Amino acid sequence: MNLPGHLQWHAEMHQKLGRRTLHFWFLRFDSHYEKDEIFSALVECMKKVSASAYAGYELTGEFDLMLRVWLPSDEVGRFGELLEERVRPKTDRGYAVEEVIRHWVWEDGSNGTPRVVPCKMELLNRTTLLEDIKTLNRLSEASHKHSHVQARNGRESKLLDEFMDACAIRPVEGASGIRLVLRLRVDPDISNPDRKRVIKQIAETLDNLRDSDDALSTTQSSRLGIREFSLYACSDGTLIALCRIHYLAWHKIREQLITPLGRISSVEQTTTYPALSPQLEVSREKLLLPEDVRDKYRDPERTKRVLRAVVPKRIKRERLKPGGTSPNPSDLPEPPPGSVPVREFLEREEGIDFEAKGSAFAPLDPWLDRPVDAPEEEGLHEEDDFFCKSIGRSVVAMLNTAGGTILIGALEADHYARDNRERLRLRLQEKFPPEGRFHPVGLQDPIYRRGRWDLFERHFGDLLVKMIDGQFRRRVTLRPGWHDERPFAVIKVRGPGAGLPARGFHLVTQGTKKFYIRRGARNEELTGREIIEYLEDLSAATETGDEGHGD
Repeated sequence: MNLPGHLQWHAEMHQKLGRRTLHFWFLRFDSHYEKDEIFSALVECMKKVSASAYAGYELTGEFDLMLRVWLPSDEVGRFGELLEERVRPKTDRGYAVEEVIRHWVWEDGSNGTPRVVPCKMELLNRTTLLEDIKTLNRLSEASHKHSHVQARNGRESKLLDEFMDACAIRPVEGASGIRLVLRLRVDPDISNPDRKRVIKQIAETLDNLRDSDDALSTTQSSRLGIREFSLYACSDGTLIALCRIHYLAWHKIREQLITPLGRISSVEQTTTYPALSPQLEVSREKLLLPEDVRDKYRDPERTKRVLRAVVPKRIKRERLKPGGTSPNPSDLPEPPPGSVPVREFLEREEGIDFEAKGSAFAPLDPWLDRPVDAPEEEGLHEEDDFFCKSIGRSVVAMLNTAGGTILIGALEADHYARDNRERLRLRLQEKFPPEGRFHPVGLQDPIYRRGRWDLFERHFGDLLVKMIDGQFRRRVTLRPGWHDERPFAVIKVRGPGAGLPARGFHLVTQGTKKFYIRRGARNEELTGREIIEYLEDLSAATETGDEGHGD
């Protein structure tokens, strides 16, 4: 088998098996930079965080380079640090992809509306999966070097066919034309349904500008002729689109592309970055599996080698072969798109700008102390008042003090080590052993169990809007977190700075408004004259750049 182009793995293979999340990075340098040196440094940075699937573009405009890269979820922060240390951009901006809305390589338009075809992982051979991925990675590496896919024998050809039939991997051959990168900023304060409506309008606008596969028709047509169209929704509300247009269609961009996108309600800004070179500057497409995923699969060849080397013939070797059934890849726990790594938070001490909560909507103690023979969900009951006293109070306190982070899904280990409820203590130790300062229980709220992240996020936003008096939406963001195959939630709160409302933020509870600040690791209520004096002091401190309140 000999096919043009290079191989590309399906996004779900990177997400579910590779435990990677997709990111875009835009970089700007000084007026002059050495392109080859910069891309070489970028590749070294990616090696250090085990990023093995990426593509790099050189741009014109506000930024000089763009990187699309699959990163291990717990290495995102370190990768940003490596960029600062080794690449030293003048400006860099990263975006975590939450959803792949369109992808030209994996497109299926059979039902009339283009969509990303799902990967059928259940069709893959679980027993030989590790060896099969290794073989295809080797073919992919060679295809990126030589711009064609060449299977060396019948086995490799058959294996490639099997993975292509399962939509796990495909050969990619790019067309000619000008490559465009579009960055669209959508109003972050709109509701989730409105955001989905805006995304749909943007996708349909770009879909309508597509041309046929006949390149000649583009040159003779009045249409823009978009090809190789992909669209990504990022966790901060930004949308990133990649496409190509024919060289002769350049003058039609404003009339047919930028103007229609600008007319869509809630699209605040559209920025266009043409790519300088027709092909990728750097690219690689390798699927790497973390150790905990690899351990779930049998590797027959490795087992045979180990057995031959260390097991005496008199021992029945069948007893030592890996037991159990390898899992279906599609059944493996998958981090939500745009997840942030949680491990670093488990080592932090709670203080003015950090707090950990076991749950958001339901107290966990009754669930942890349920009888041994009780149903698994017994004791989990949602209480709006619980959310108000726990999450709402801390968010308001951080808004009024110095901002910070709230981790949902972790219980303080020292607190429960002193608990006199033996059944609760034993269950925590057995099912959620402590890491750092906390028991990482993950998201156990009933609403997350029912509807996963989408429902959890929507309910969180709905309750917070009702409970906080003040325009806070741009100051509070909720992101999914992930650690050890468990989901978490990470709330980022932006502190007052120079933009704190004159009367601060108040928590609305049972018809009354209460004002909280952070005092060390706890929330403290202020009343009457205390609030006025605090806000006056804070206003004076922000004017001088000193915001050290609440210590």
